[in-house]
Amino acid sequence: MAALHLRIEEESPIIERGAELMKRAAATCLMFSLSCGFAPGQAYAQFKPFAPPEQSSSISIVVLTDTLGVDFKLYLKSLYGGVRTQWYQLIPTSVSNKKGRVVLEFAILRDGRVAGLRLAKSSGDVALDRPALGSITGSNPFALLPSEFRGPYLGLRLTYLYNLQPFAISPRSVKVAAGEAQQFRTTKVGSQETVEWSLEGCARRPCGSISATGLYTAPKDLPDPPEVKVIAVVHSHLPGNSTAPLADMGEDTATITIVKPEKPGPPSAPQ
Repeated sequence: MAALHLRIEEESPIIERGAELMKRAAATCLMFSLSCGFAPGQAYAQFKPFAPPEQSSSISIVVLTDTLGVDFKLYLKSLYGGVRTQWYQLIPTSVSNKKGRVVLEFAILRDGRVAGLRLAKSSGDVALDRPALGSITGSNPFALLPSEFRGPYLGLRLTYLYNLQPFAISPRSVKVAAGEAQQFRTTKVGSQETVEWSLEGCARRPCGSISATGLYTAPKDLPDPPEVKVIAVVHSHLPGNSTAPLADMGEDTATITIVKPEKPGPPSAPQ
């Protein structure tokens, strides 16, 4: 177990609220179904317990449903501690050097019971998937949701990283003038890993393009809506096995707002 470097210091848990949290009118989720998971799947907040730079195995929590103005920081801190303990106990020593990423989604009902648990992203290795799933089933039921929260459930996405550093894009949010370019970068990936870039958004007009190296070029005409989502996924290649399926080791997104190019100012008067 020592090789997993699972130490986390929890003195500074953080909730990072996304812009979606402020869009209450648009945040009404479809009723949760026990059989099909979450329907809009938007992230309303992220819970990131403080961890030292050498951390290579961790759990992160994303809130998928509107918190209705309730601060879940203490609730998520307690949930995280219990889930982490269960996870540690279930990780077999045989996977101490394996790398992988597991993503789970589920709801916590008002009475703390878990509903709709699903494996949103498998690591491709049951020895890594099983401890993650067991960390939720073994923690069920959780504590009651805060009494001031009036929603029917809290939707969560938990990402488990085994011997992986968190993967991130920079910049996370940027304005790009129509027709101009913007270079995106990611955290360092290994020699057996590659990054796949893609775009989402712009239903009515082209979004622009992004190269294999993360260079985004905006369209000359403003799209409608003008927001573009950049998605980067890091894949792992097994050494010496080009035919093996790629393992998804991380994913992150960034947001581009395309704006009108600035008009050149009038020429300066001669001195």
